[in-house]
Amino acid sequence: MRAPEVHALCLSGGAAFGAYQAGAWLELSQVWKPNLVVGLSAGALNAYAIAAEMPPQQLADRWLNLPAFSRHRIRFPSWPTNGYLDPSPLESVAKELCDFGKPKSPLGVVALQWNGFRQVLFRNEEITWQHLAASCSIPLAYPQYQINGHRYGDGGMLGALPIWAAIQMGATHVVAIDVSPRLPSVVRYPLLALKRWRMGRRSSSSHSEVVVVKITAKPPLGSWSAAVTWNKDRAHRYLERGRIDAKAAWAAIS
Repeated sequence: MRAPEVHALCLSGGAAFGAYQAGAWLELSQVWKPNLVVGLSAGALNAYAIAAEMPPQQLADRWLNLPAFSRHRIRFPSWPTNGYLDPSPLESVAKELCDFGKPKSPLGVVALQWNGFRQVLFRNEEITWQHLAASCSIPLAYPQYQINGHRYGDGGMLGALPIWAAIQMGATHVVAIDVSPRLPSVVRYPLLALKRWRMGRRSSSSHSEVVVVKITAKPPLGSWSAAVTWNKDRAHRYLERGRIDAKAAWAAIS
């Protein structure tokens, strides 16, 4: 007997570019419902909201009302791993999402575990606001969160699009919305080297039998500096571009 198809929505990291994902979901939600949702960093926040069945328009509106992220409040921590930026806006968003409700469909959130320098997939009921915050926590900017005896940070450090996590959760078809910005060379090249080293130490999940459709903004939404600072006008533009691109992509898929 043929195994049932499992359709996954996979959401990349991208900080403020997550508004694009919310716009794409506004369109996709009218014609499609995934069996599971997976995300990391900003995509983890959107993934939680979608799995908890937050109305798509409500999710879009949240991306238009994040004034606390329009400027970063610098602090001087006792230790660099505690982060140089005030984490309270990020933590508030993560807590509000968890207060909205529990996931009603399978959910995966990816964070980087510093012990062993590896991406870790958290699933369903084990996901708390700390997991969401950790998945978004850029090293040195935000705290690296202590969860169950391990320290975790930004899930996108070793790859911003967690298709492998969707496959681990049983996906046979994946719609991936990739808004990850291009990192500065001084950051990108060391991370690529670390990723090759890390992937060389483990066997990666095969994509050969999984149908993957990517929705990506072309031209790119902007630079890394634009991604890390929220702006309401830009958020409006990202939402609209996500909606338009998702509509075009779904027409091609159909």
